[in-house]
Amino acid sequence: MAAQGENSFRLGDRLDRVLGAEAAQAWLVDVLCMAADATRRHQSPTFIADEARLLLARRLRGQHGSAELLQEHAAWCHAMAQALRDGLAHGADRDEEAANKLAARAKVWERQADELVVQARARAERRPAEAAQARLLHQADDVADALEEACFVLSLVALNRRQRWGEDVRTAMQALADAVLGAVQEHVKAVSIDSGGTADDADADSDAAIDALWRVMQAERQCDELLRAARRALAREITDPAALLLGNELAAALELASDHLLALGHALRRGTLEREGLAQ
Repeated sequence: MAAQGENSFRLGDRLDRVLGAEAAQAWLVDVLCMAADATRRHQSPTFIADEARLLLARRLRGQHGSAELLQEHAAWCHAMAQALRDGLAHGADRDEEAANKLAARAKVWERQADELVVQARARAERRPAEAAQARLLHQADDVADALEEACFVLSLVALNRRQRWGEDVRTAMQALADAVLGAVQEHVKAVSIDSGGTADDADADSDAAIDALWRVMQAERQCDELLRAARRALAREITDPAALLLGNELAAALELASDHLLALGHALRRGTLEREGLAQ
């Protein structure tokens, strides 16, 4: 473990806590098999020690870094945005059972996203080079929180039976959810490009990532207008105070997700430009 360097392990670290119990067990099995084979071939203990170090280095390289964690986090955000958009399209605002199921799924997804943030922070403590990615994940978690909140509020909309939405409100909410989903999709694309590029196509990848991030920013401006349209529709159609409040809260949570995507997009863009030596 010490041979891997301070960026991988610190004094007192347990192997199973850094790699995870299953990965540590798998490494130990590999080492025992390799050692048994080397012993049969009368190879020296020094050779076995070198091979054990190499096996551990390969295990560490095989771990998901913070960049991959950011991709996975983006996928959870996409799952929430897609489910919310589909729920609105299929009338979850007036279907209490469907809305409750959506809220429960979103809560699970949001917790999965939270766990990725915790993992990134732990890795940044061991590997300072990953601190920037951990900060991005912390920002990305604001997006997940806003989307989960929107799913929860939708379940309250369905619970309130005193006044249902009319067609204008439903259309406005659907347009807002569509725009947020589009912004999340562009975020997923930007993160995927940023994390998966190679030296050969670095220029093209940087251009494509910047294009996707600009589309995230454009979607946020669109969401500002769609939020106002949703509020106008609510003011025209809804007279029940609870229904009006919940409708506004849902629209605001959706728009807040786009605001957090904008802030995250700026941070990702800044990171891309810094790698190109263009940041001011």
